[in-house]
Amino acid sequence: MSQWHEVAGLRILHVERDGATTANLMFRVGQADELIGQRGITHLLEHLVLFPLGLRDHHSNGQTGVTITNFHATGTPAEVVTFLRDVAASVRDLPGHRLASEKSILRTEAAQRSPWMFGDLSQIRYGPQGEGVASYAELGLDQLTLPQVEWWRDHFLTADNAVLTVVGPALPEGLEVDLPRGEARAIETVASLLPRGRHCFTSGAGGVLFQTVLERSTAATVLTELVSREMYQQLRLEAGYSYTAGCGYEPRDATTAVMSGYADALEEQAAAMMGRLVDLLAELRWGRFEDSAVEEIVQRRLASFDQPDFEVTRASSEAFDVLIGASALTAEQYRANLEAITPDVVRRLAAEVLDDVLVQVPAGTSLDWAGYAEIPAFSEHRVTADWIAASKDNPSALHVASTGLSWVGPQGQEITVEYAQCAACLAWPDGRRTLFGRDGFTLSVEPTLVEHGTEVVAAIDAAVPAQLVVRMAPRPPRCRA
Repeated sequence: MSQWHEVAGLRILHVERDGATTANLMFRVGQADELIGQRGITHLLEHLVLFPLGLRDHHSNGQTGVTITNFHATGTPAEVVTFLRDVAASVRDLPGHRLASEKSILRTEAAQRSPWMFGDLSQIRYGPQGEGVASYAELGLDQLTLPQVEWWRDHFLTADNAVLTVVGPALPEGLEVDLPRGEARAIETVASLLPRGRHCFTSGAGGVLFQTVLERSTAATVLTELVSREMYQQLRLEAGYSYTAGCGYEPRDATTAVMSGYADALEEQAAAMMGRLVDLLAELRWGRFEDSAVEEIVQRRLASFDQPDFEVTRASSEAFDVLIGASALTAEQYRANLEAITPDVVRRLAAEVLDDVLVQVPAGTSLDWAGYAEIPAFSEHRVTADWIAASKDNPSALHVASTGLSWVGPQGQEITVEYAQCAACLAWPDGRRTLFGRDGFTLSVEPTLVEHGTEVVAAIDAAVPAQLVVRMAPRPPRCRA
């Protein structure tokens, strides 16, 4: 049994279950809300909130995601009540003296953390904005101040921008989460940089990743499971190429979701695995699958309604939908949606969805033979130069104009960032500058490696608006050329 409550503006979903009590306090804020110059501010805020809580005998932690930040705990009802009370108190009174220490901890964490698997796909699709920002390092940490973090807290960590889920025998006595009031913050989606169609780019070795953005629906979740099962069956069980092969479905906002897939392989088998995967996606796109494959998925999900933990498994998705202002499906609506799904419904959806896919393939391979358009590795234009700064150690040059900057390579390759389309400029004390274009291209300038390097940097500094400049900490001497 599940039931919604509201206390002091905070929406609370209680799902009844025997055993320990688990609470998850979700705020509608994440990496996608940040700008490059703020990158890391949400993660830093999460760390500051958690610091006063110290070590606890029960499990508790926090997590910063693309659009959601949460604080969760599992223990006795009294332990959970204390945890939530202390989180709210810490939100109201951040430990500002820990700012420098928590920044250092975040840098250490980043140095040990593996890159986000789907980061390159997100960056290609969105560039340095919205969801694409999550694919960039926490570049804003050096310049973030306590007043900036407190503004972020005041804007996002409020009762009206949060949902609490409690799973346990009963709603704990004495439950009080004294958060400040505020406003609900909608997810601000950004448009894709890519036209509709099948696209690919090369990066890394061995594995293949793909993503597609699709409308949220129960049928879309069934299609995702179908694709995942076919990947596992063909790439692991039949061909023996992959240890990991499958895909998942994740809601993006109130109306859209992302299907993300991955398959690994040994480097010497990567091309063969890639070919098999692309053929598999094409077969599904053309509707070539057994009706029974869809029917089995639907029947298995309908059978889950009789499982004792059915409402528990749906709690997080229901809370997420309420948090972002989406229409949360009731169990009856979900059942009706499942019963309406036929193999032909999934075929029509597959024909649409799998014809609009971004694929990351290993370096040295291509999917042009399969009709995938390759993402350009270079800009399609250069600025009209006012003057040119030649490289000191290779036959490339920087074309400098009042409107922007272009790097031109020895074979005529070019990377251009127009100042009017600049999302951020990283600035180091030793003169290095890195420009981020809204189209996803990045251009770095090391003043010691080009003729008239000081003048190039001066031209950049004069043209980039001050609010887009991200001040970076000094680099170690070995990093300077």
